[in-house]
Amino acid sequence: MGETGSRDGKKLASELLWRGRPVEAMNVLERVIYADPQLKAICRPPDRYRTAEERCRVILENCRAILSRYPNFAPAHYSMACALMSAGSVEEARGAARRAIAINPTFPVYYHIAVQCGDTAEKAAAATALENLAAHEAAIPPDGRSMLHFLLGRLYGDEKRYAESFAHYCQANAIKRGLVAYDEARELKRMRAIADVFPTERLQEASGSGVPCETPIFVVGMPRSGTSLIEQILASHPCVYGAGELDLLPDFVRDGRAGADFPEGFAALAPENLQALGERYVAELSALAPTARRIVDKMPYNFLYVGLIRSILPRAHIIHVIRDPIDTCFSCYSLQFAGDIGFAYDQTELGRYYKAYAALMEHWRRALPKGAMLEVRYETLVEDFEREARQIVEYCDLAWDARCLKFFESSHIVGTASAAEVRRPINREGIGRAAPYATWLAPLRAALE
Repeated sequence: MGETGSRDGKKLASELLWRGRPVEAMNVLERVIYADPQLKAICRPPDRYRTAEERCRVILENCRAILSRYPNFAPAHYSMACALMSAGSVEEARGAARRAIAINPTFPVYYHIAVQCGDTAEKAAAATALENLAAHEAAIPPDGRSMLHFLLGRLYGDEKRYAESFAHYCQANAIKRGLVAYDEARELKRMRAIADVFPTERLQEASGSGVPCETPIFVVGMPRSGTSLIEQILASHPCVYGAGELDLLPDFVRDGRAGADFPEGFAALAPENLQALGERYVAELSALAPTARRIVDKMPYNFLYVGLIRSILPRAHIIHVIRDPIDTCFSCYSLQFAGDIGFAYDQTELGRYYKAYAALMEHWRRALPKGAMLEVRYETLVEDFEREARQIVEYCDLAWDARCLKFFESSHIVGTASAAEVRRPINREGIGRAAPYATWLAPLRAALE
């Protein structure tokens, strides 16, 4: 591809960031690498590395190599900032993001780290820049406009200018909802079908199937409920590896290994199929951290697959995190997710999704044998942290380790929207977060009732 191909890759990465799609933009960085013979000789594709630590390290090394050749390539500076944030190097991440802004101040996504964890001056500068961009937002593609308004919503909320904050959140969500495909009827029907396919009798008898391995810890719940905090606590234990949000179970479902057209086809699986699924999961999970006694799979949406987990891994540990419904939903509504999370951008759809999730969790609560699942309330964890942390560790059949109380000092990689939040000591900031916005959340409350 040569220099021309390199320019094309750089242009595409820039365009994706302009549109507010940083994850895709980071993938495009590989095109820049492979279009340049000198970079290709020293860079490596992050996707070849299974652990989050390895991928993060490779991304950082690749970005440094790209910047040695193209020092004014802003997407590489921003990609470096995202990787540094995941690794807990907040100050370095802020510096890399500032360099991206200095090169091109017109991309809303470049301000994300300043808005999330900048100091007062940095946030003020970001607010001024974003307000100027908003004055000419017609020139920005829809994804970028959505990100622009999410960031302004967050900034105004931090300043307690709640009416202006919510107005921006409304604009951000309306734009984003128009960009995602979401079949609400299909999604809610699927949740009801899952409960029907895994009745109490099946789950009570499931202890005799699958693989009796105690290594997996599944942390499930709604997005923004506190799952990242639970993983960070556990990953601070020397016997635990935090693997992040793994796609192993969703992949089993997508490729038909959990039964054709899951959940309907699950009943047709023979005991040897369940055994094979359990063995495959354990093999892939253990490869991430062969010496760890416990490995955390923090994919929140595994709440859909609790029955599947029980059937193929009957001795796995399942931790369900529950946060106040309004706070949880508002936290979703105030965030542009990296993926296309279709239910999160409309108050009524969000409330109905939460209600369906809560109904499914109530089914698991009734159907699972006593002790098969630990439920942790986010608010209780915050108010009585050490007692709850000890209970979590004990449930996972581990000896207590005081490092779990210093979770915010862990070097564990956090690749979610909570990357900055879990680097701070336990605090009450997430409790009652939606209260100042109560006036404008009537559609959400109505959907939840």
